[in-house]
Amino acid sequence: MTKEQKINKLSELITSGEELKNGSYDNSELEGWKERVRLALSKLFPFDANHTKKFDKYFMKVCLPGVVGENITLLHEKQFKKNLGNAVAFLKVRLEEVIEYGEQFETTNFLKKVLDICDRFPDSLRTFKKRRRNKESYEIKDEYDIQDIFEAYLSLFFDDIKTEDPMPRVGDSSSTIDFLLADCGIGIELKTTIAGKEKKHLKEDLIKDMTDYRAHPGIKQLVFFIYDPDKKVDRSSFFGRELEKESVIPARVIVRH
Repeated sequence: MTKEQKINKLSELITSGEELKNGSYDNSELEGWKERVRLALSKLFPFDANHTKKFDKYFMKVCLPGVVGENITLLHEKQFKKNLGNAVAFLKVRLEEVIEYGEQFETTNFLKKVLDICDRFPDSLRTFKKRRRNKESYEIKDEYDIQDIFEAYLSLFFDDIKTEDPMPRVGDSSSTIDFLLADCGIGIELKTTIAGKEKKHLKEDLIKDMTDYRAHPGIKQLVFFIYDPDKKVDRSSFFGRELEKESVIPARVIVRH
């Protein structure tokens, strides 16, 4: 969802909420608005469940148990409008957040999910080796196996995943990036030492990739994930930080065993 689409959706919900606040009470309309807001918040901010929880707290104050239909008189009209106004004000703050920090905010939240996948990836692979009912374990032989599994994990959280996305040509050379999360501008490149690649060659490859990928207009953030089960990359944290300095585009280099 683009920044403009998010702005339009939040603006629409704010307008309909203000109409409810200024109109006559209708429980079915209020419930419908609530559900539309909850669905929108889950889509607009998929990795921040606190937004939905905070909205629910405001809404509980609006629609107290037993206060429905003509029984609205049980809740003072002034207090009702104040509470519904607070719920609308909450949406206005979210709108300001998207307008001012839209792309940065979105990329940061999506990036966290990608980094979580990287962090847990080695542990997840261990389940492939210990299968139920004595079934033969899955073999992970090369980068292609790593890519297939990583894509499956990405698909749990992201809709628009472009694989082997081509970079603009630089001179006579061209390259592709393993994954581009088009909705949030995150490019992901996977490496592994399984196939015998040494630390020196990894570094050379990553520096070249960083140079090539900066030409892609849709990439705002790079993630390089190195699966290193044989621990060929010593001082991996330092290795990652040093490489991140080489990139013009913000980059994270993650090495996991």
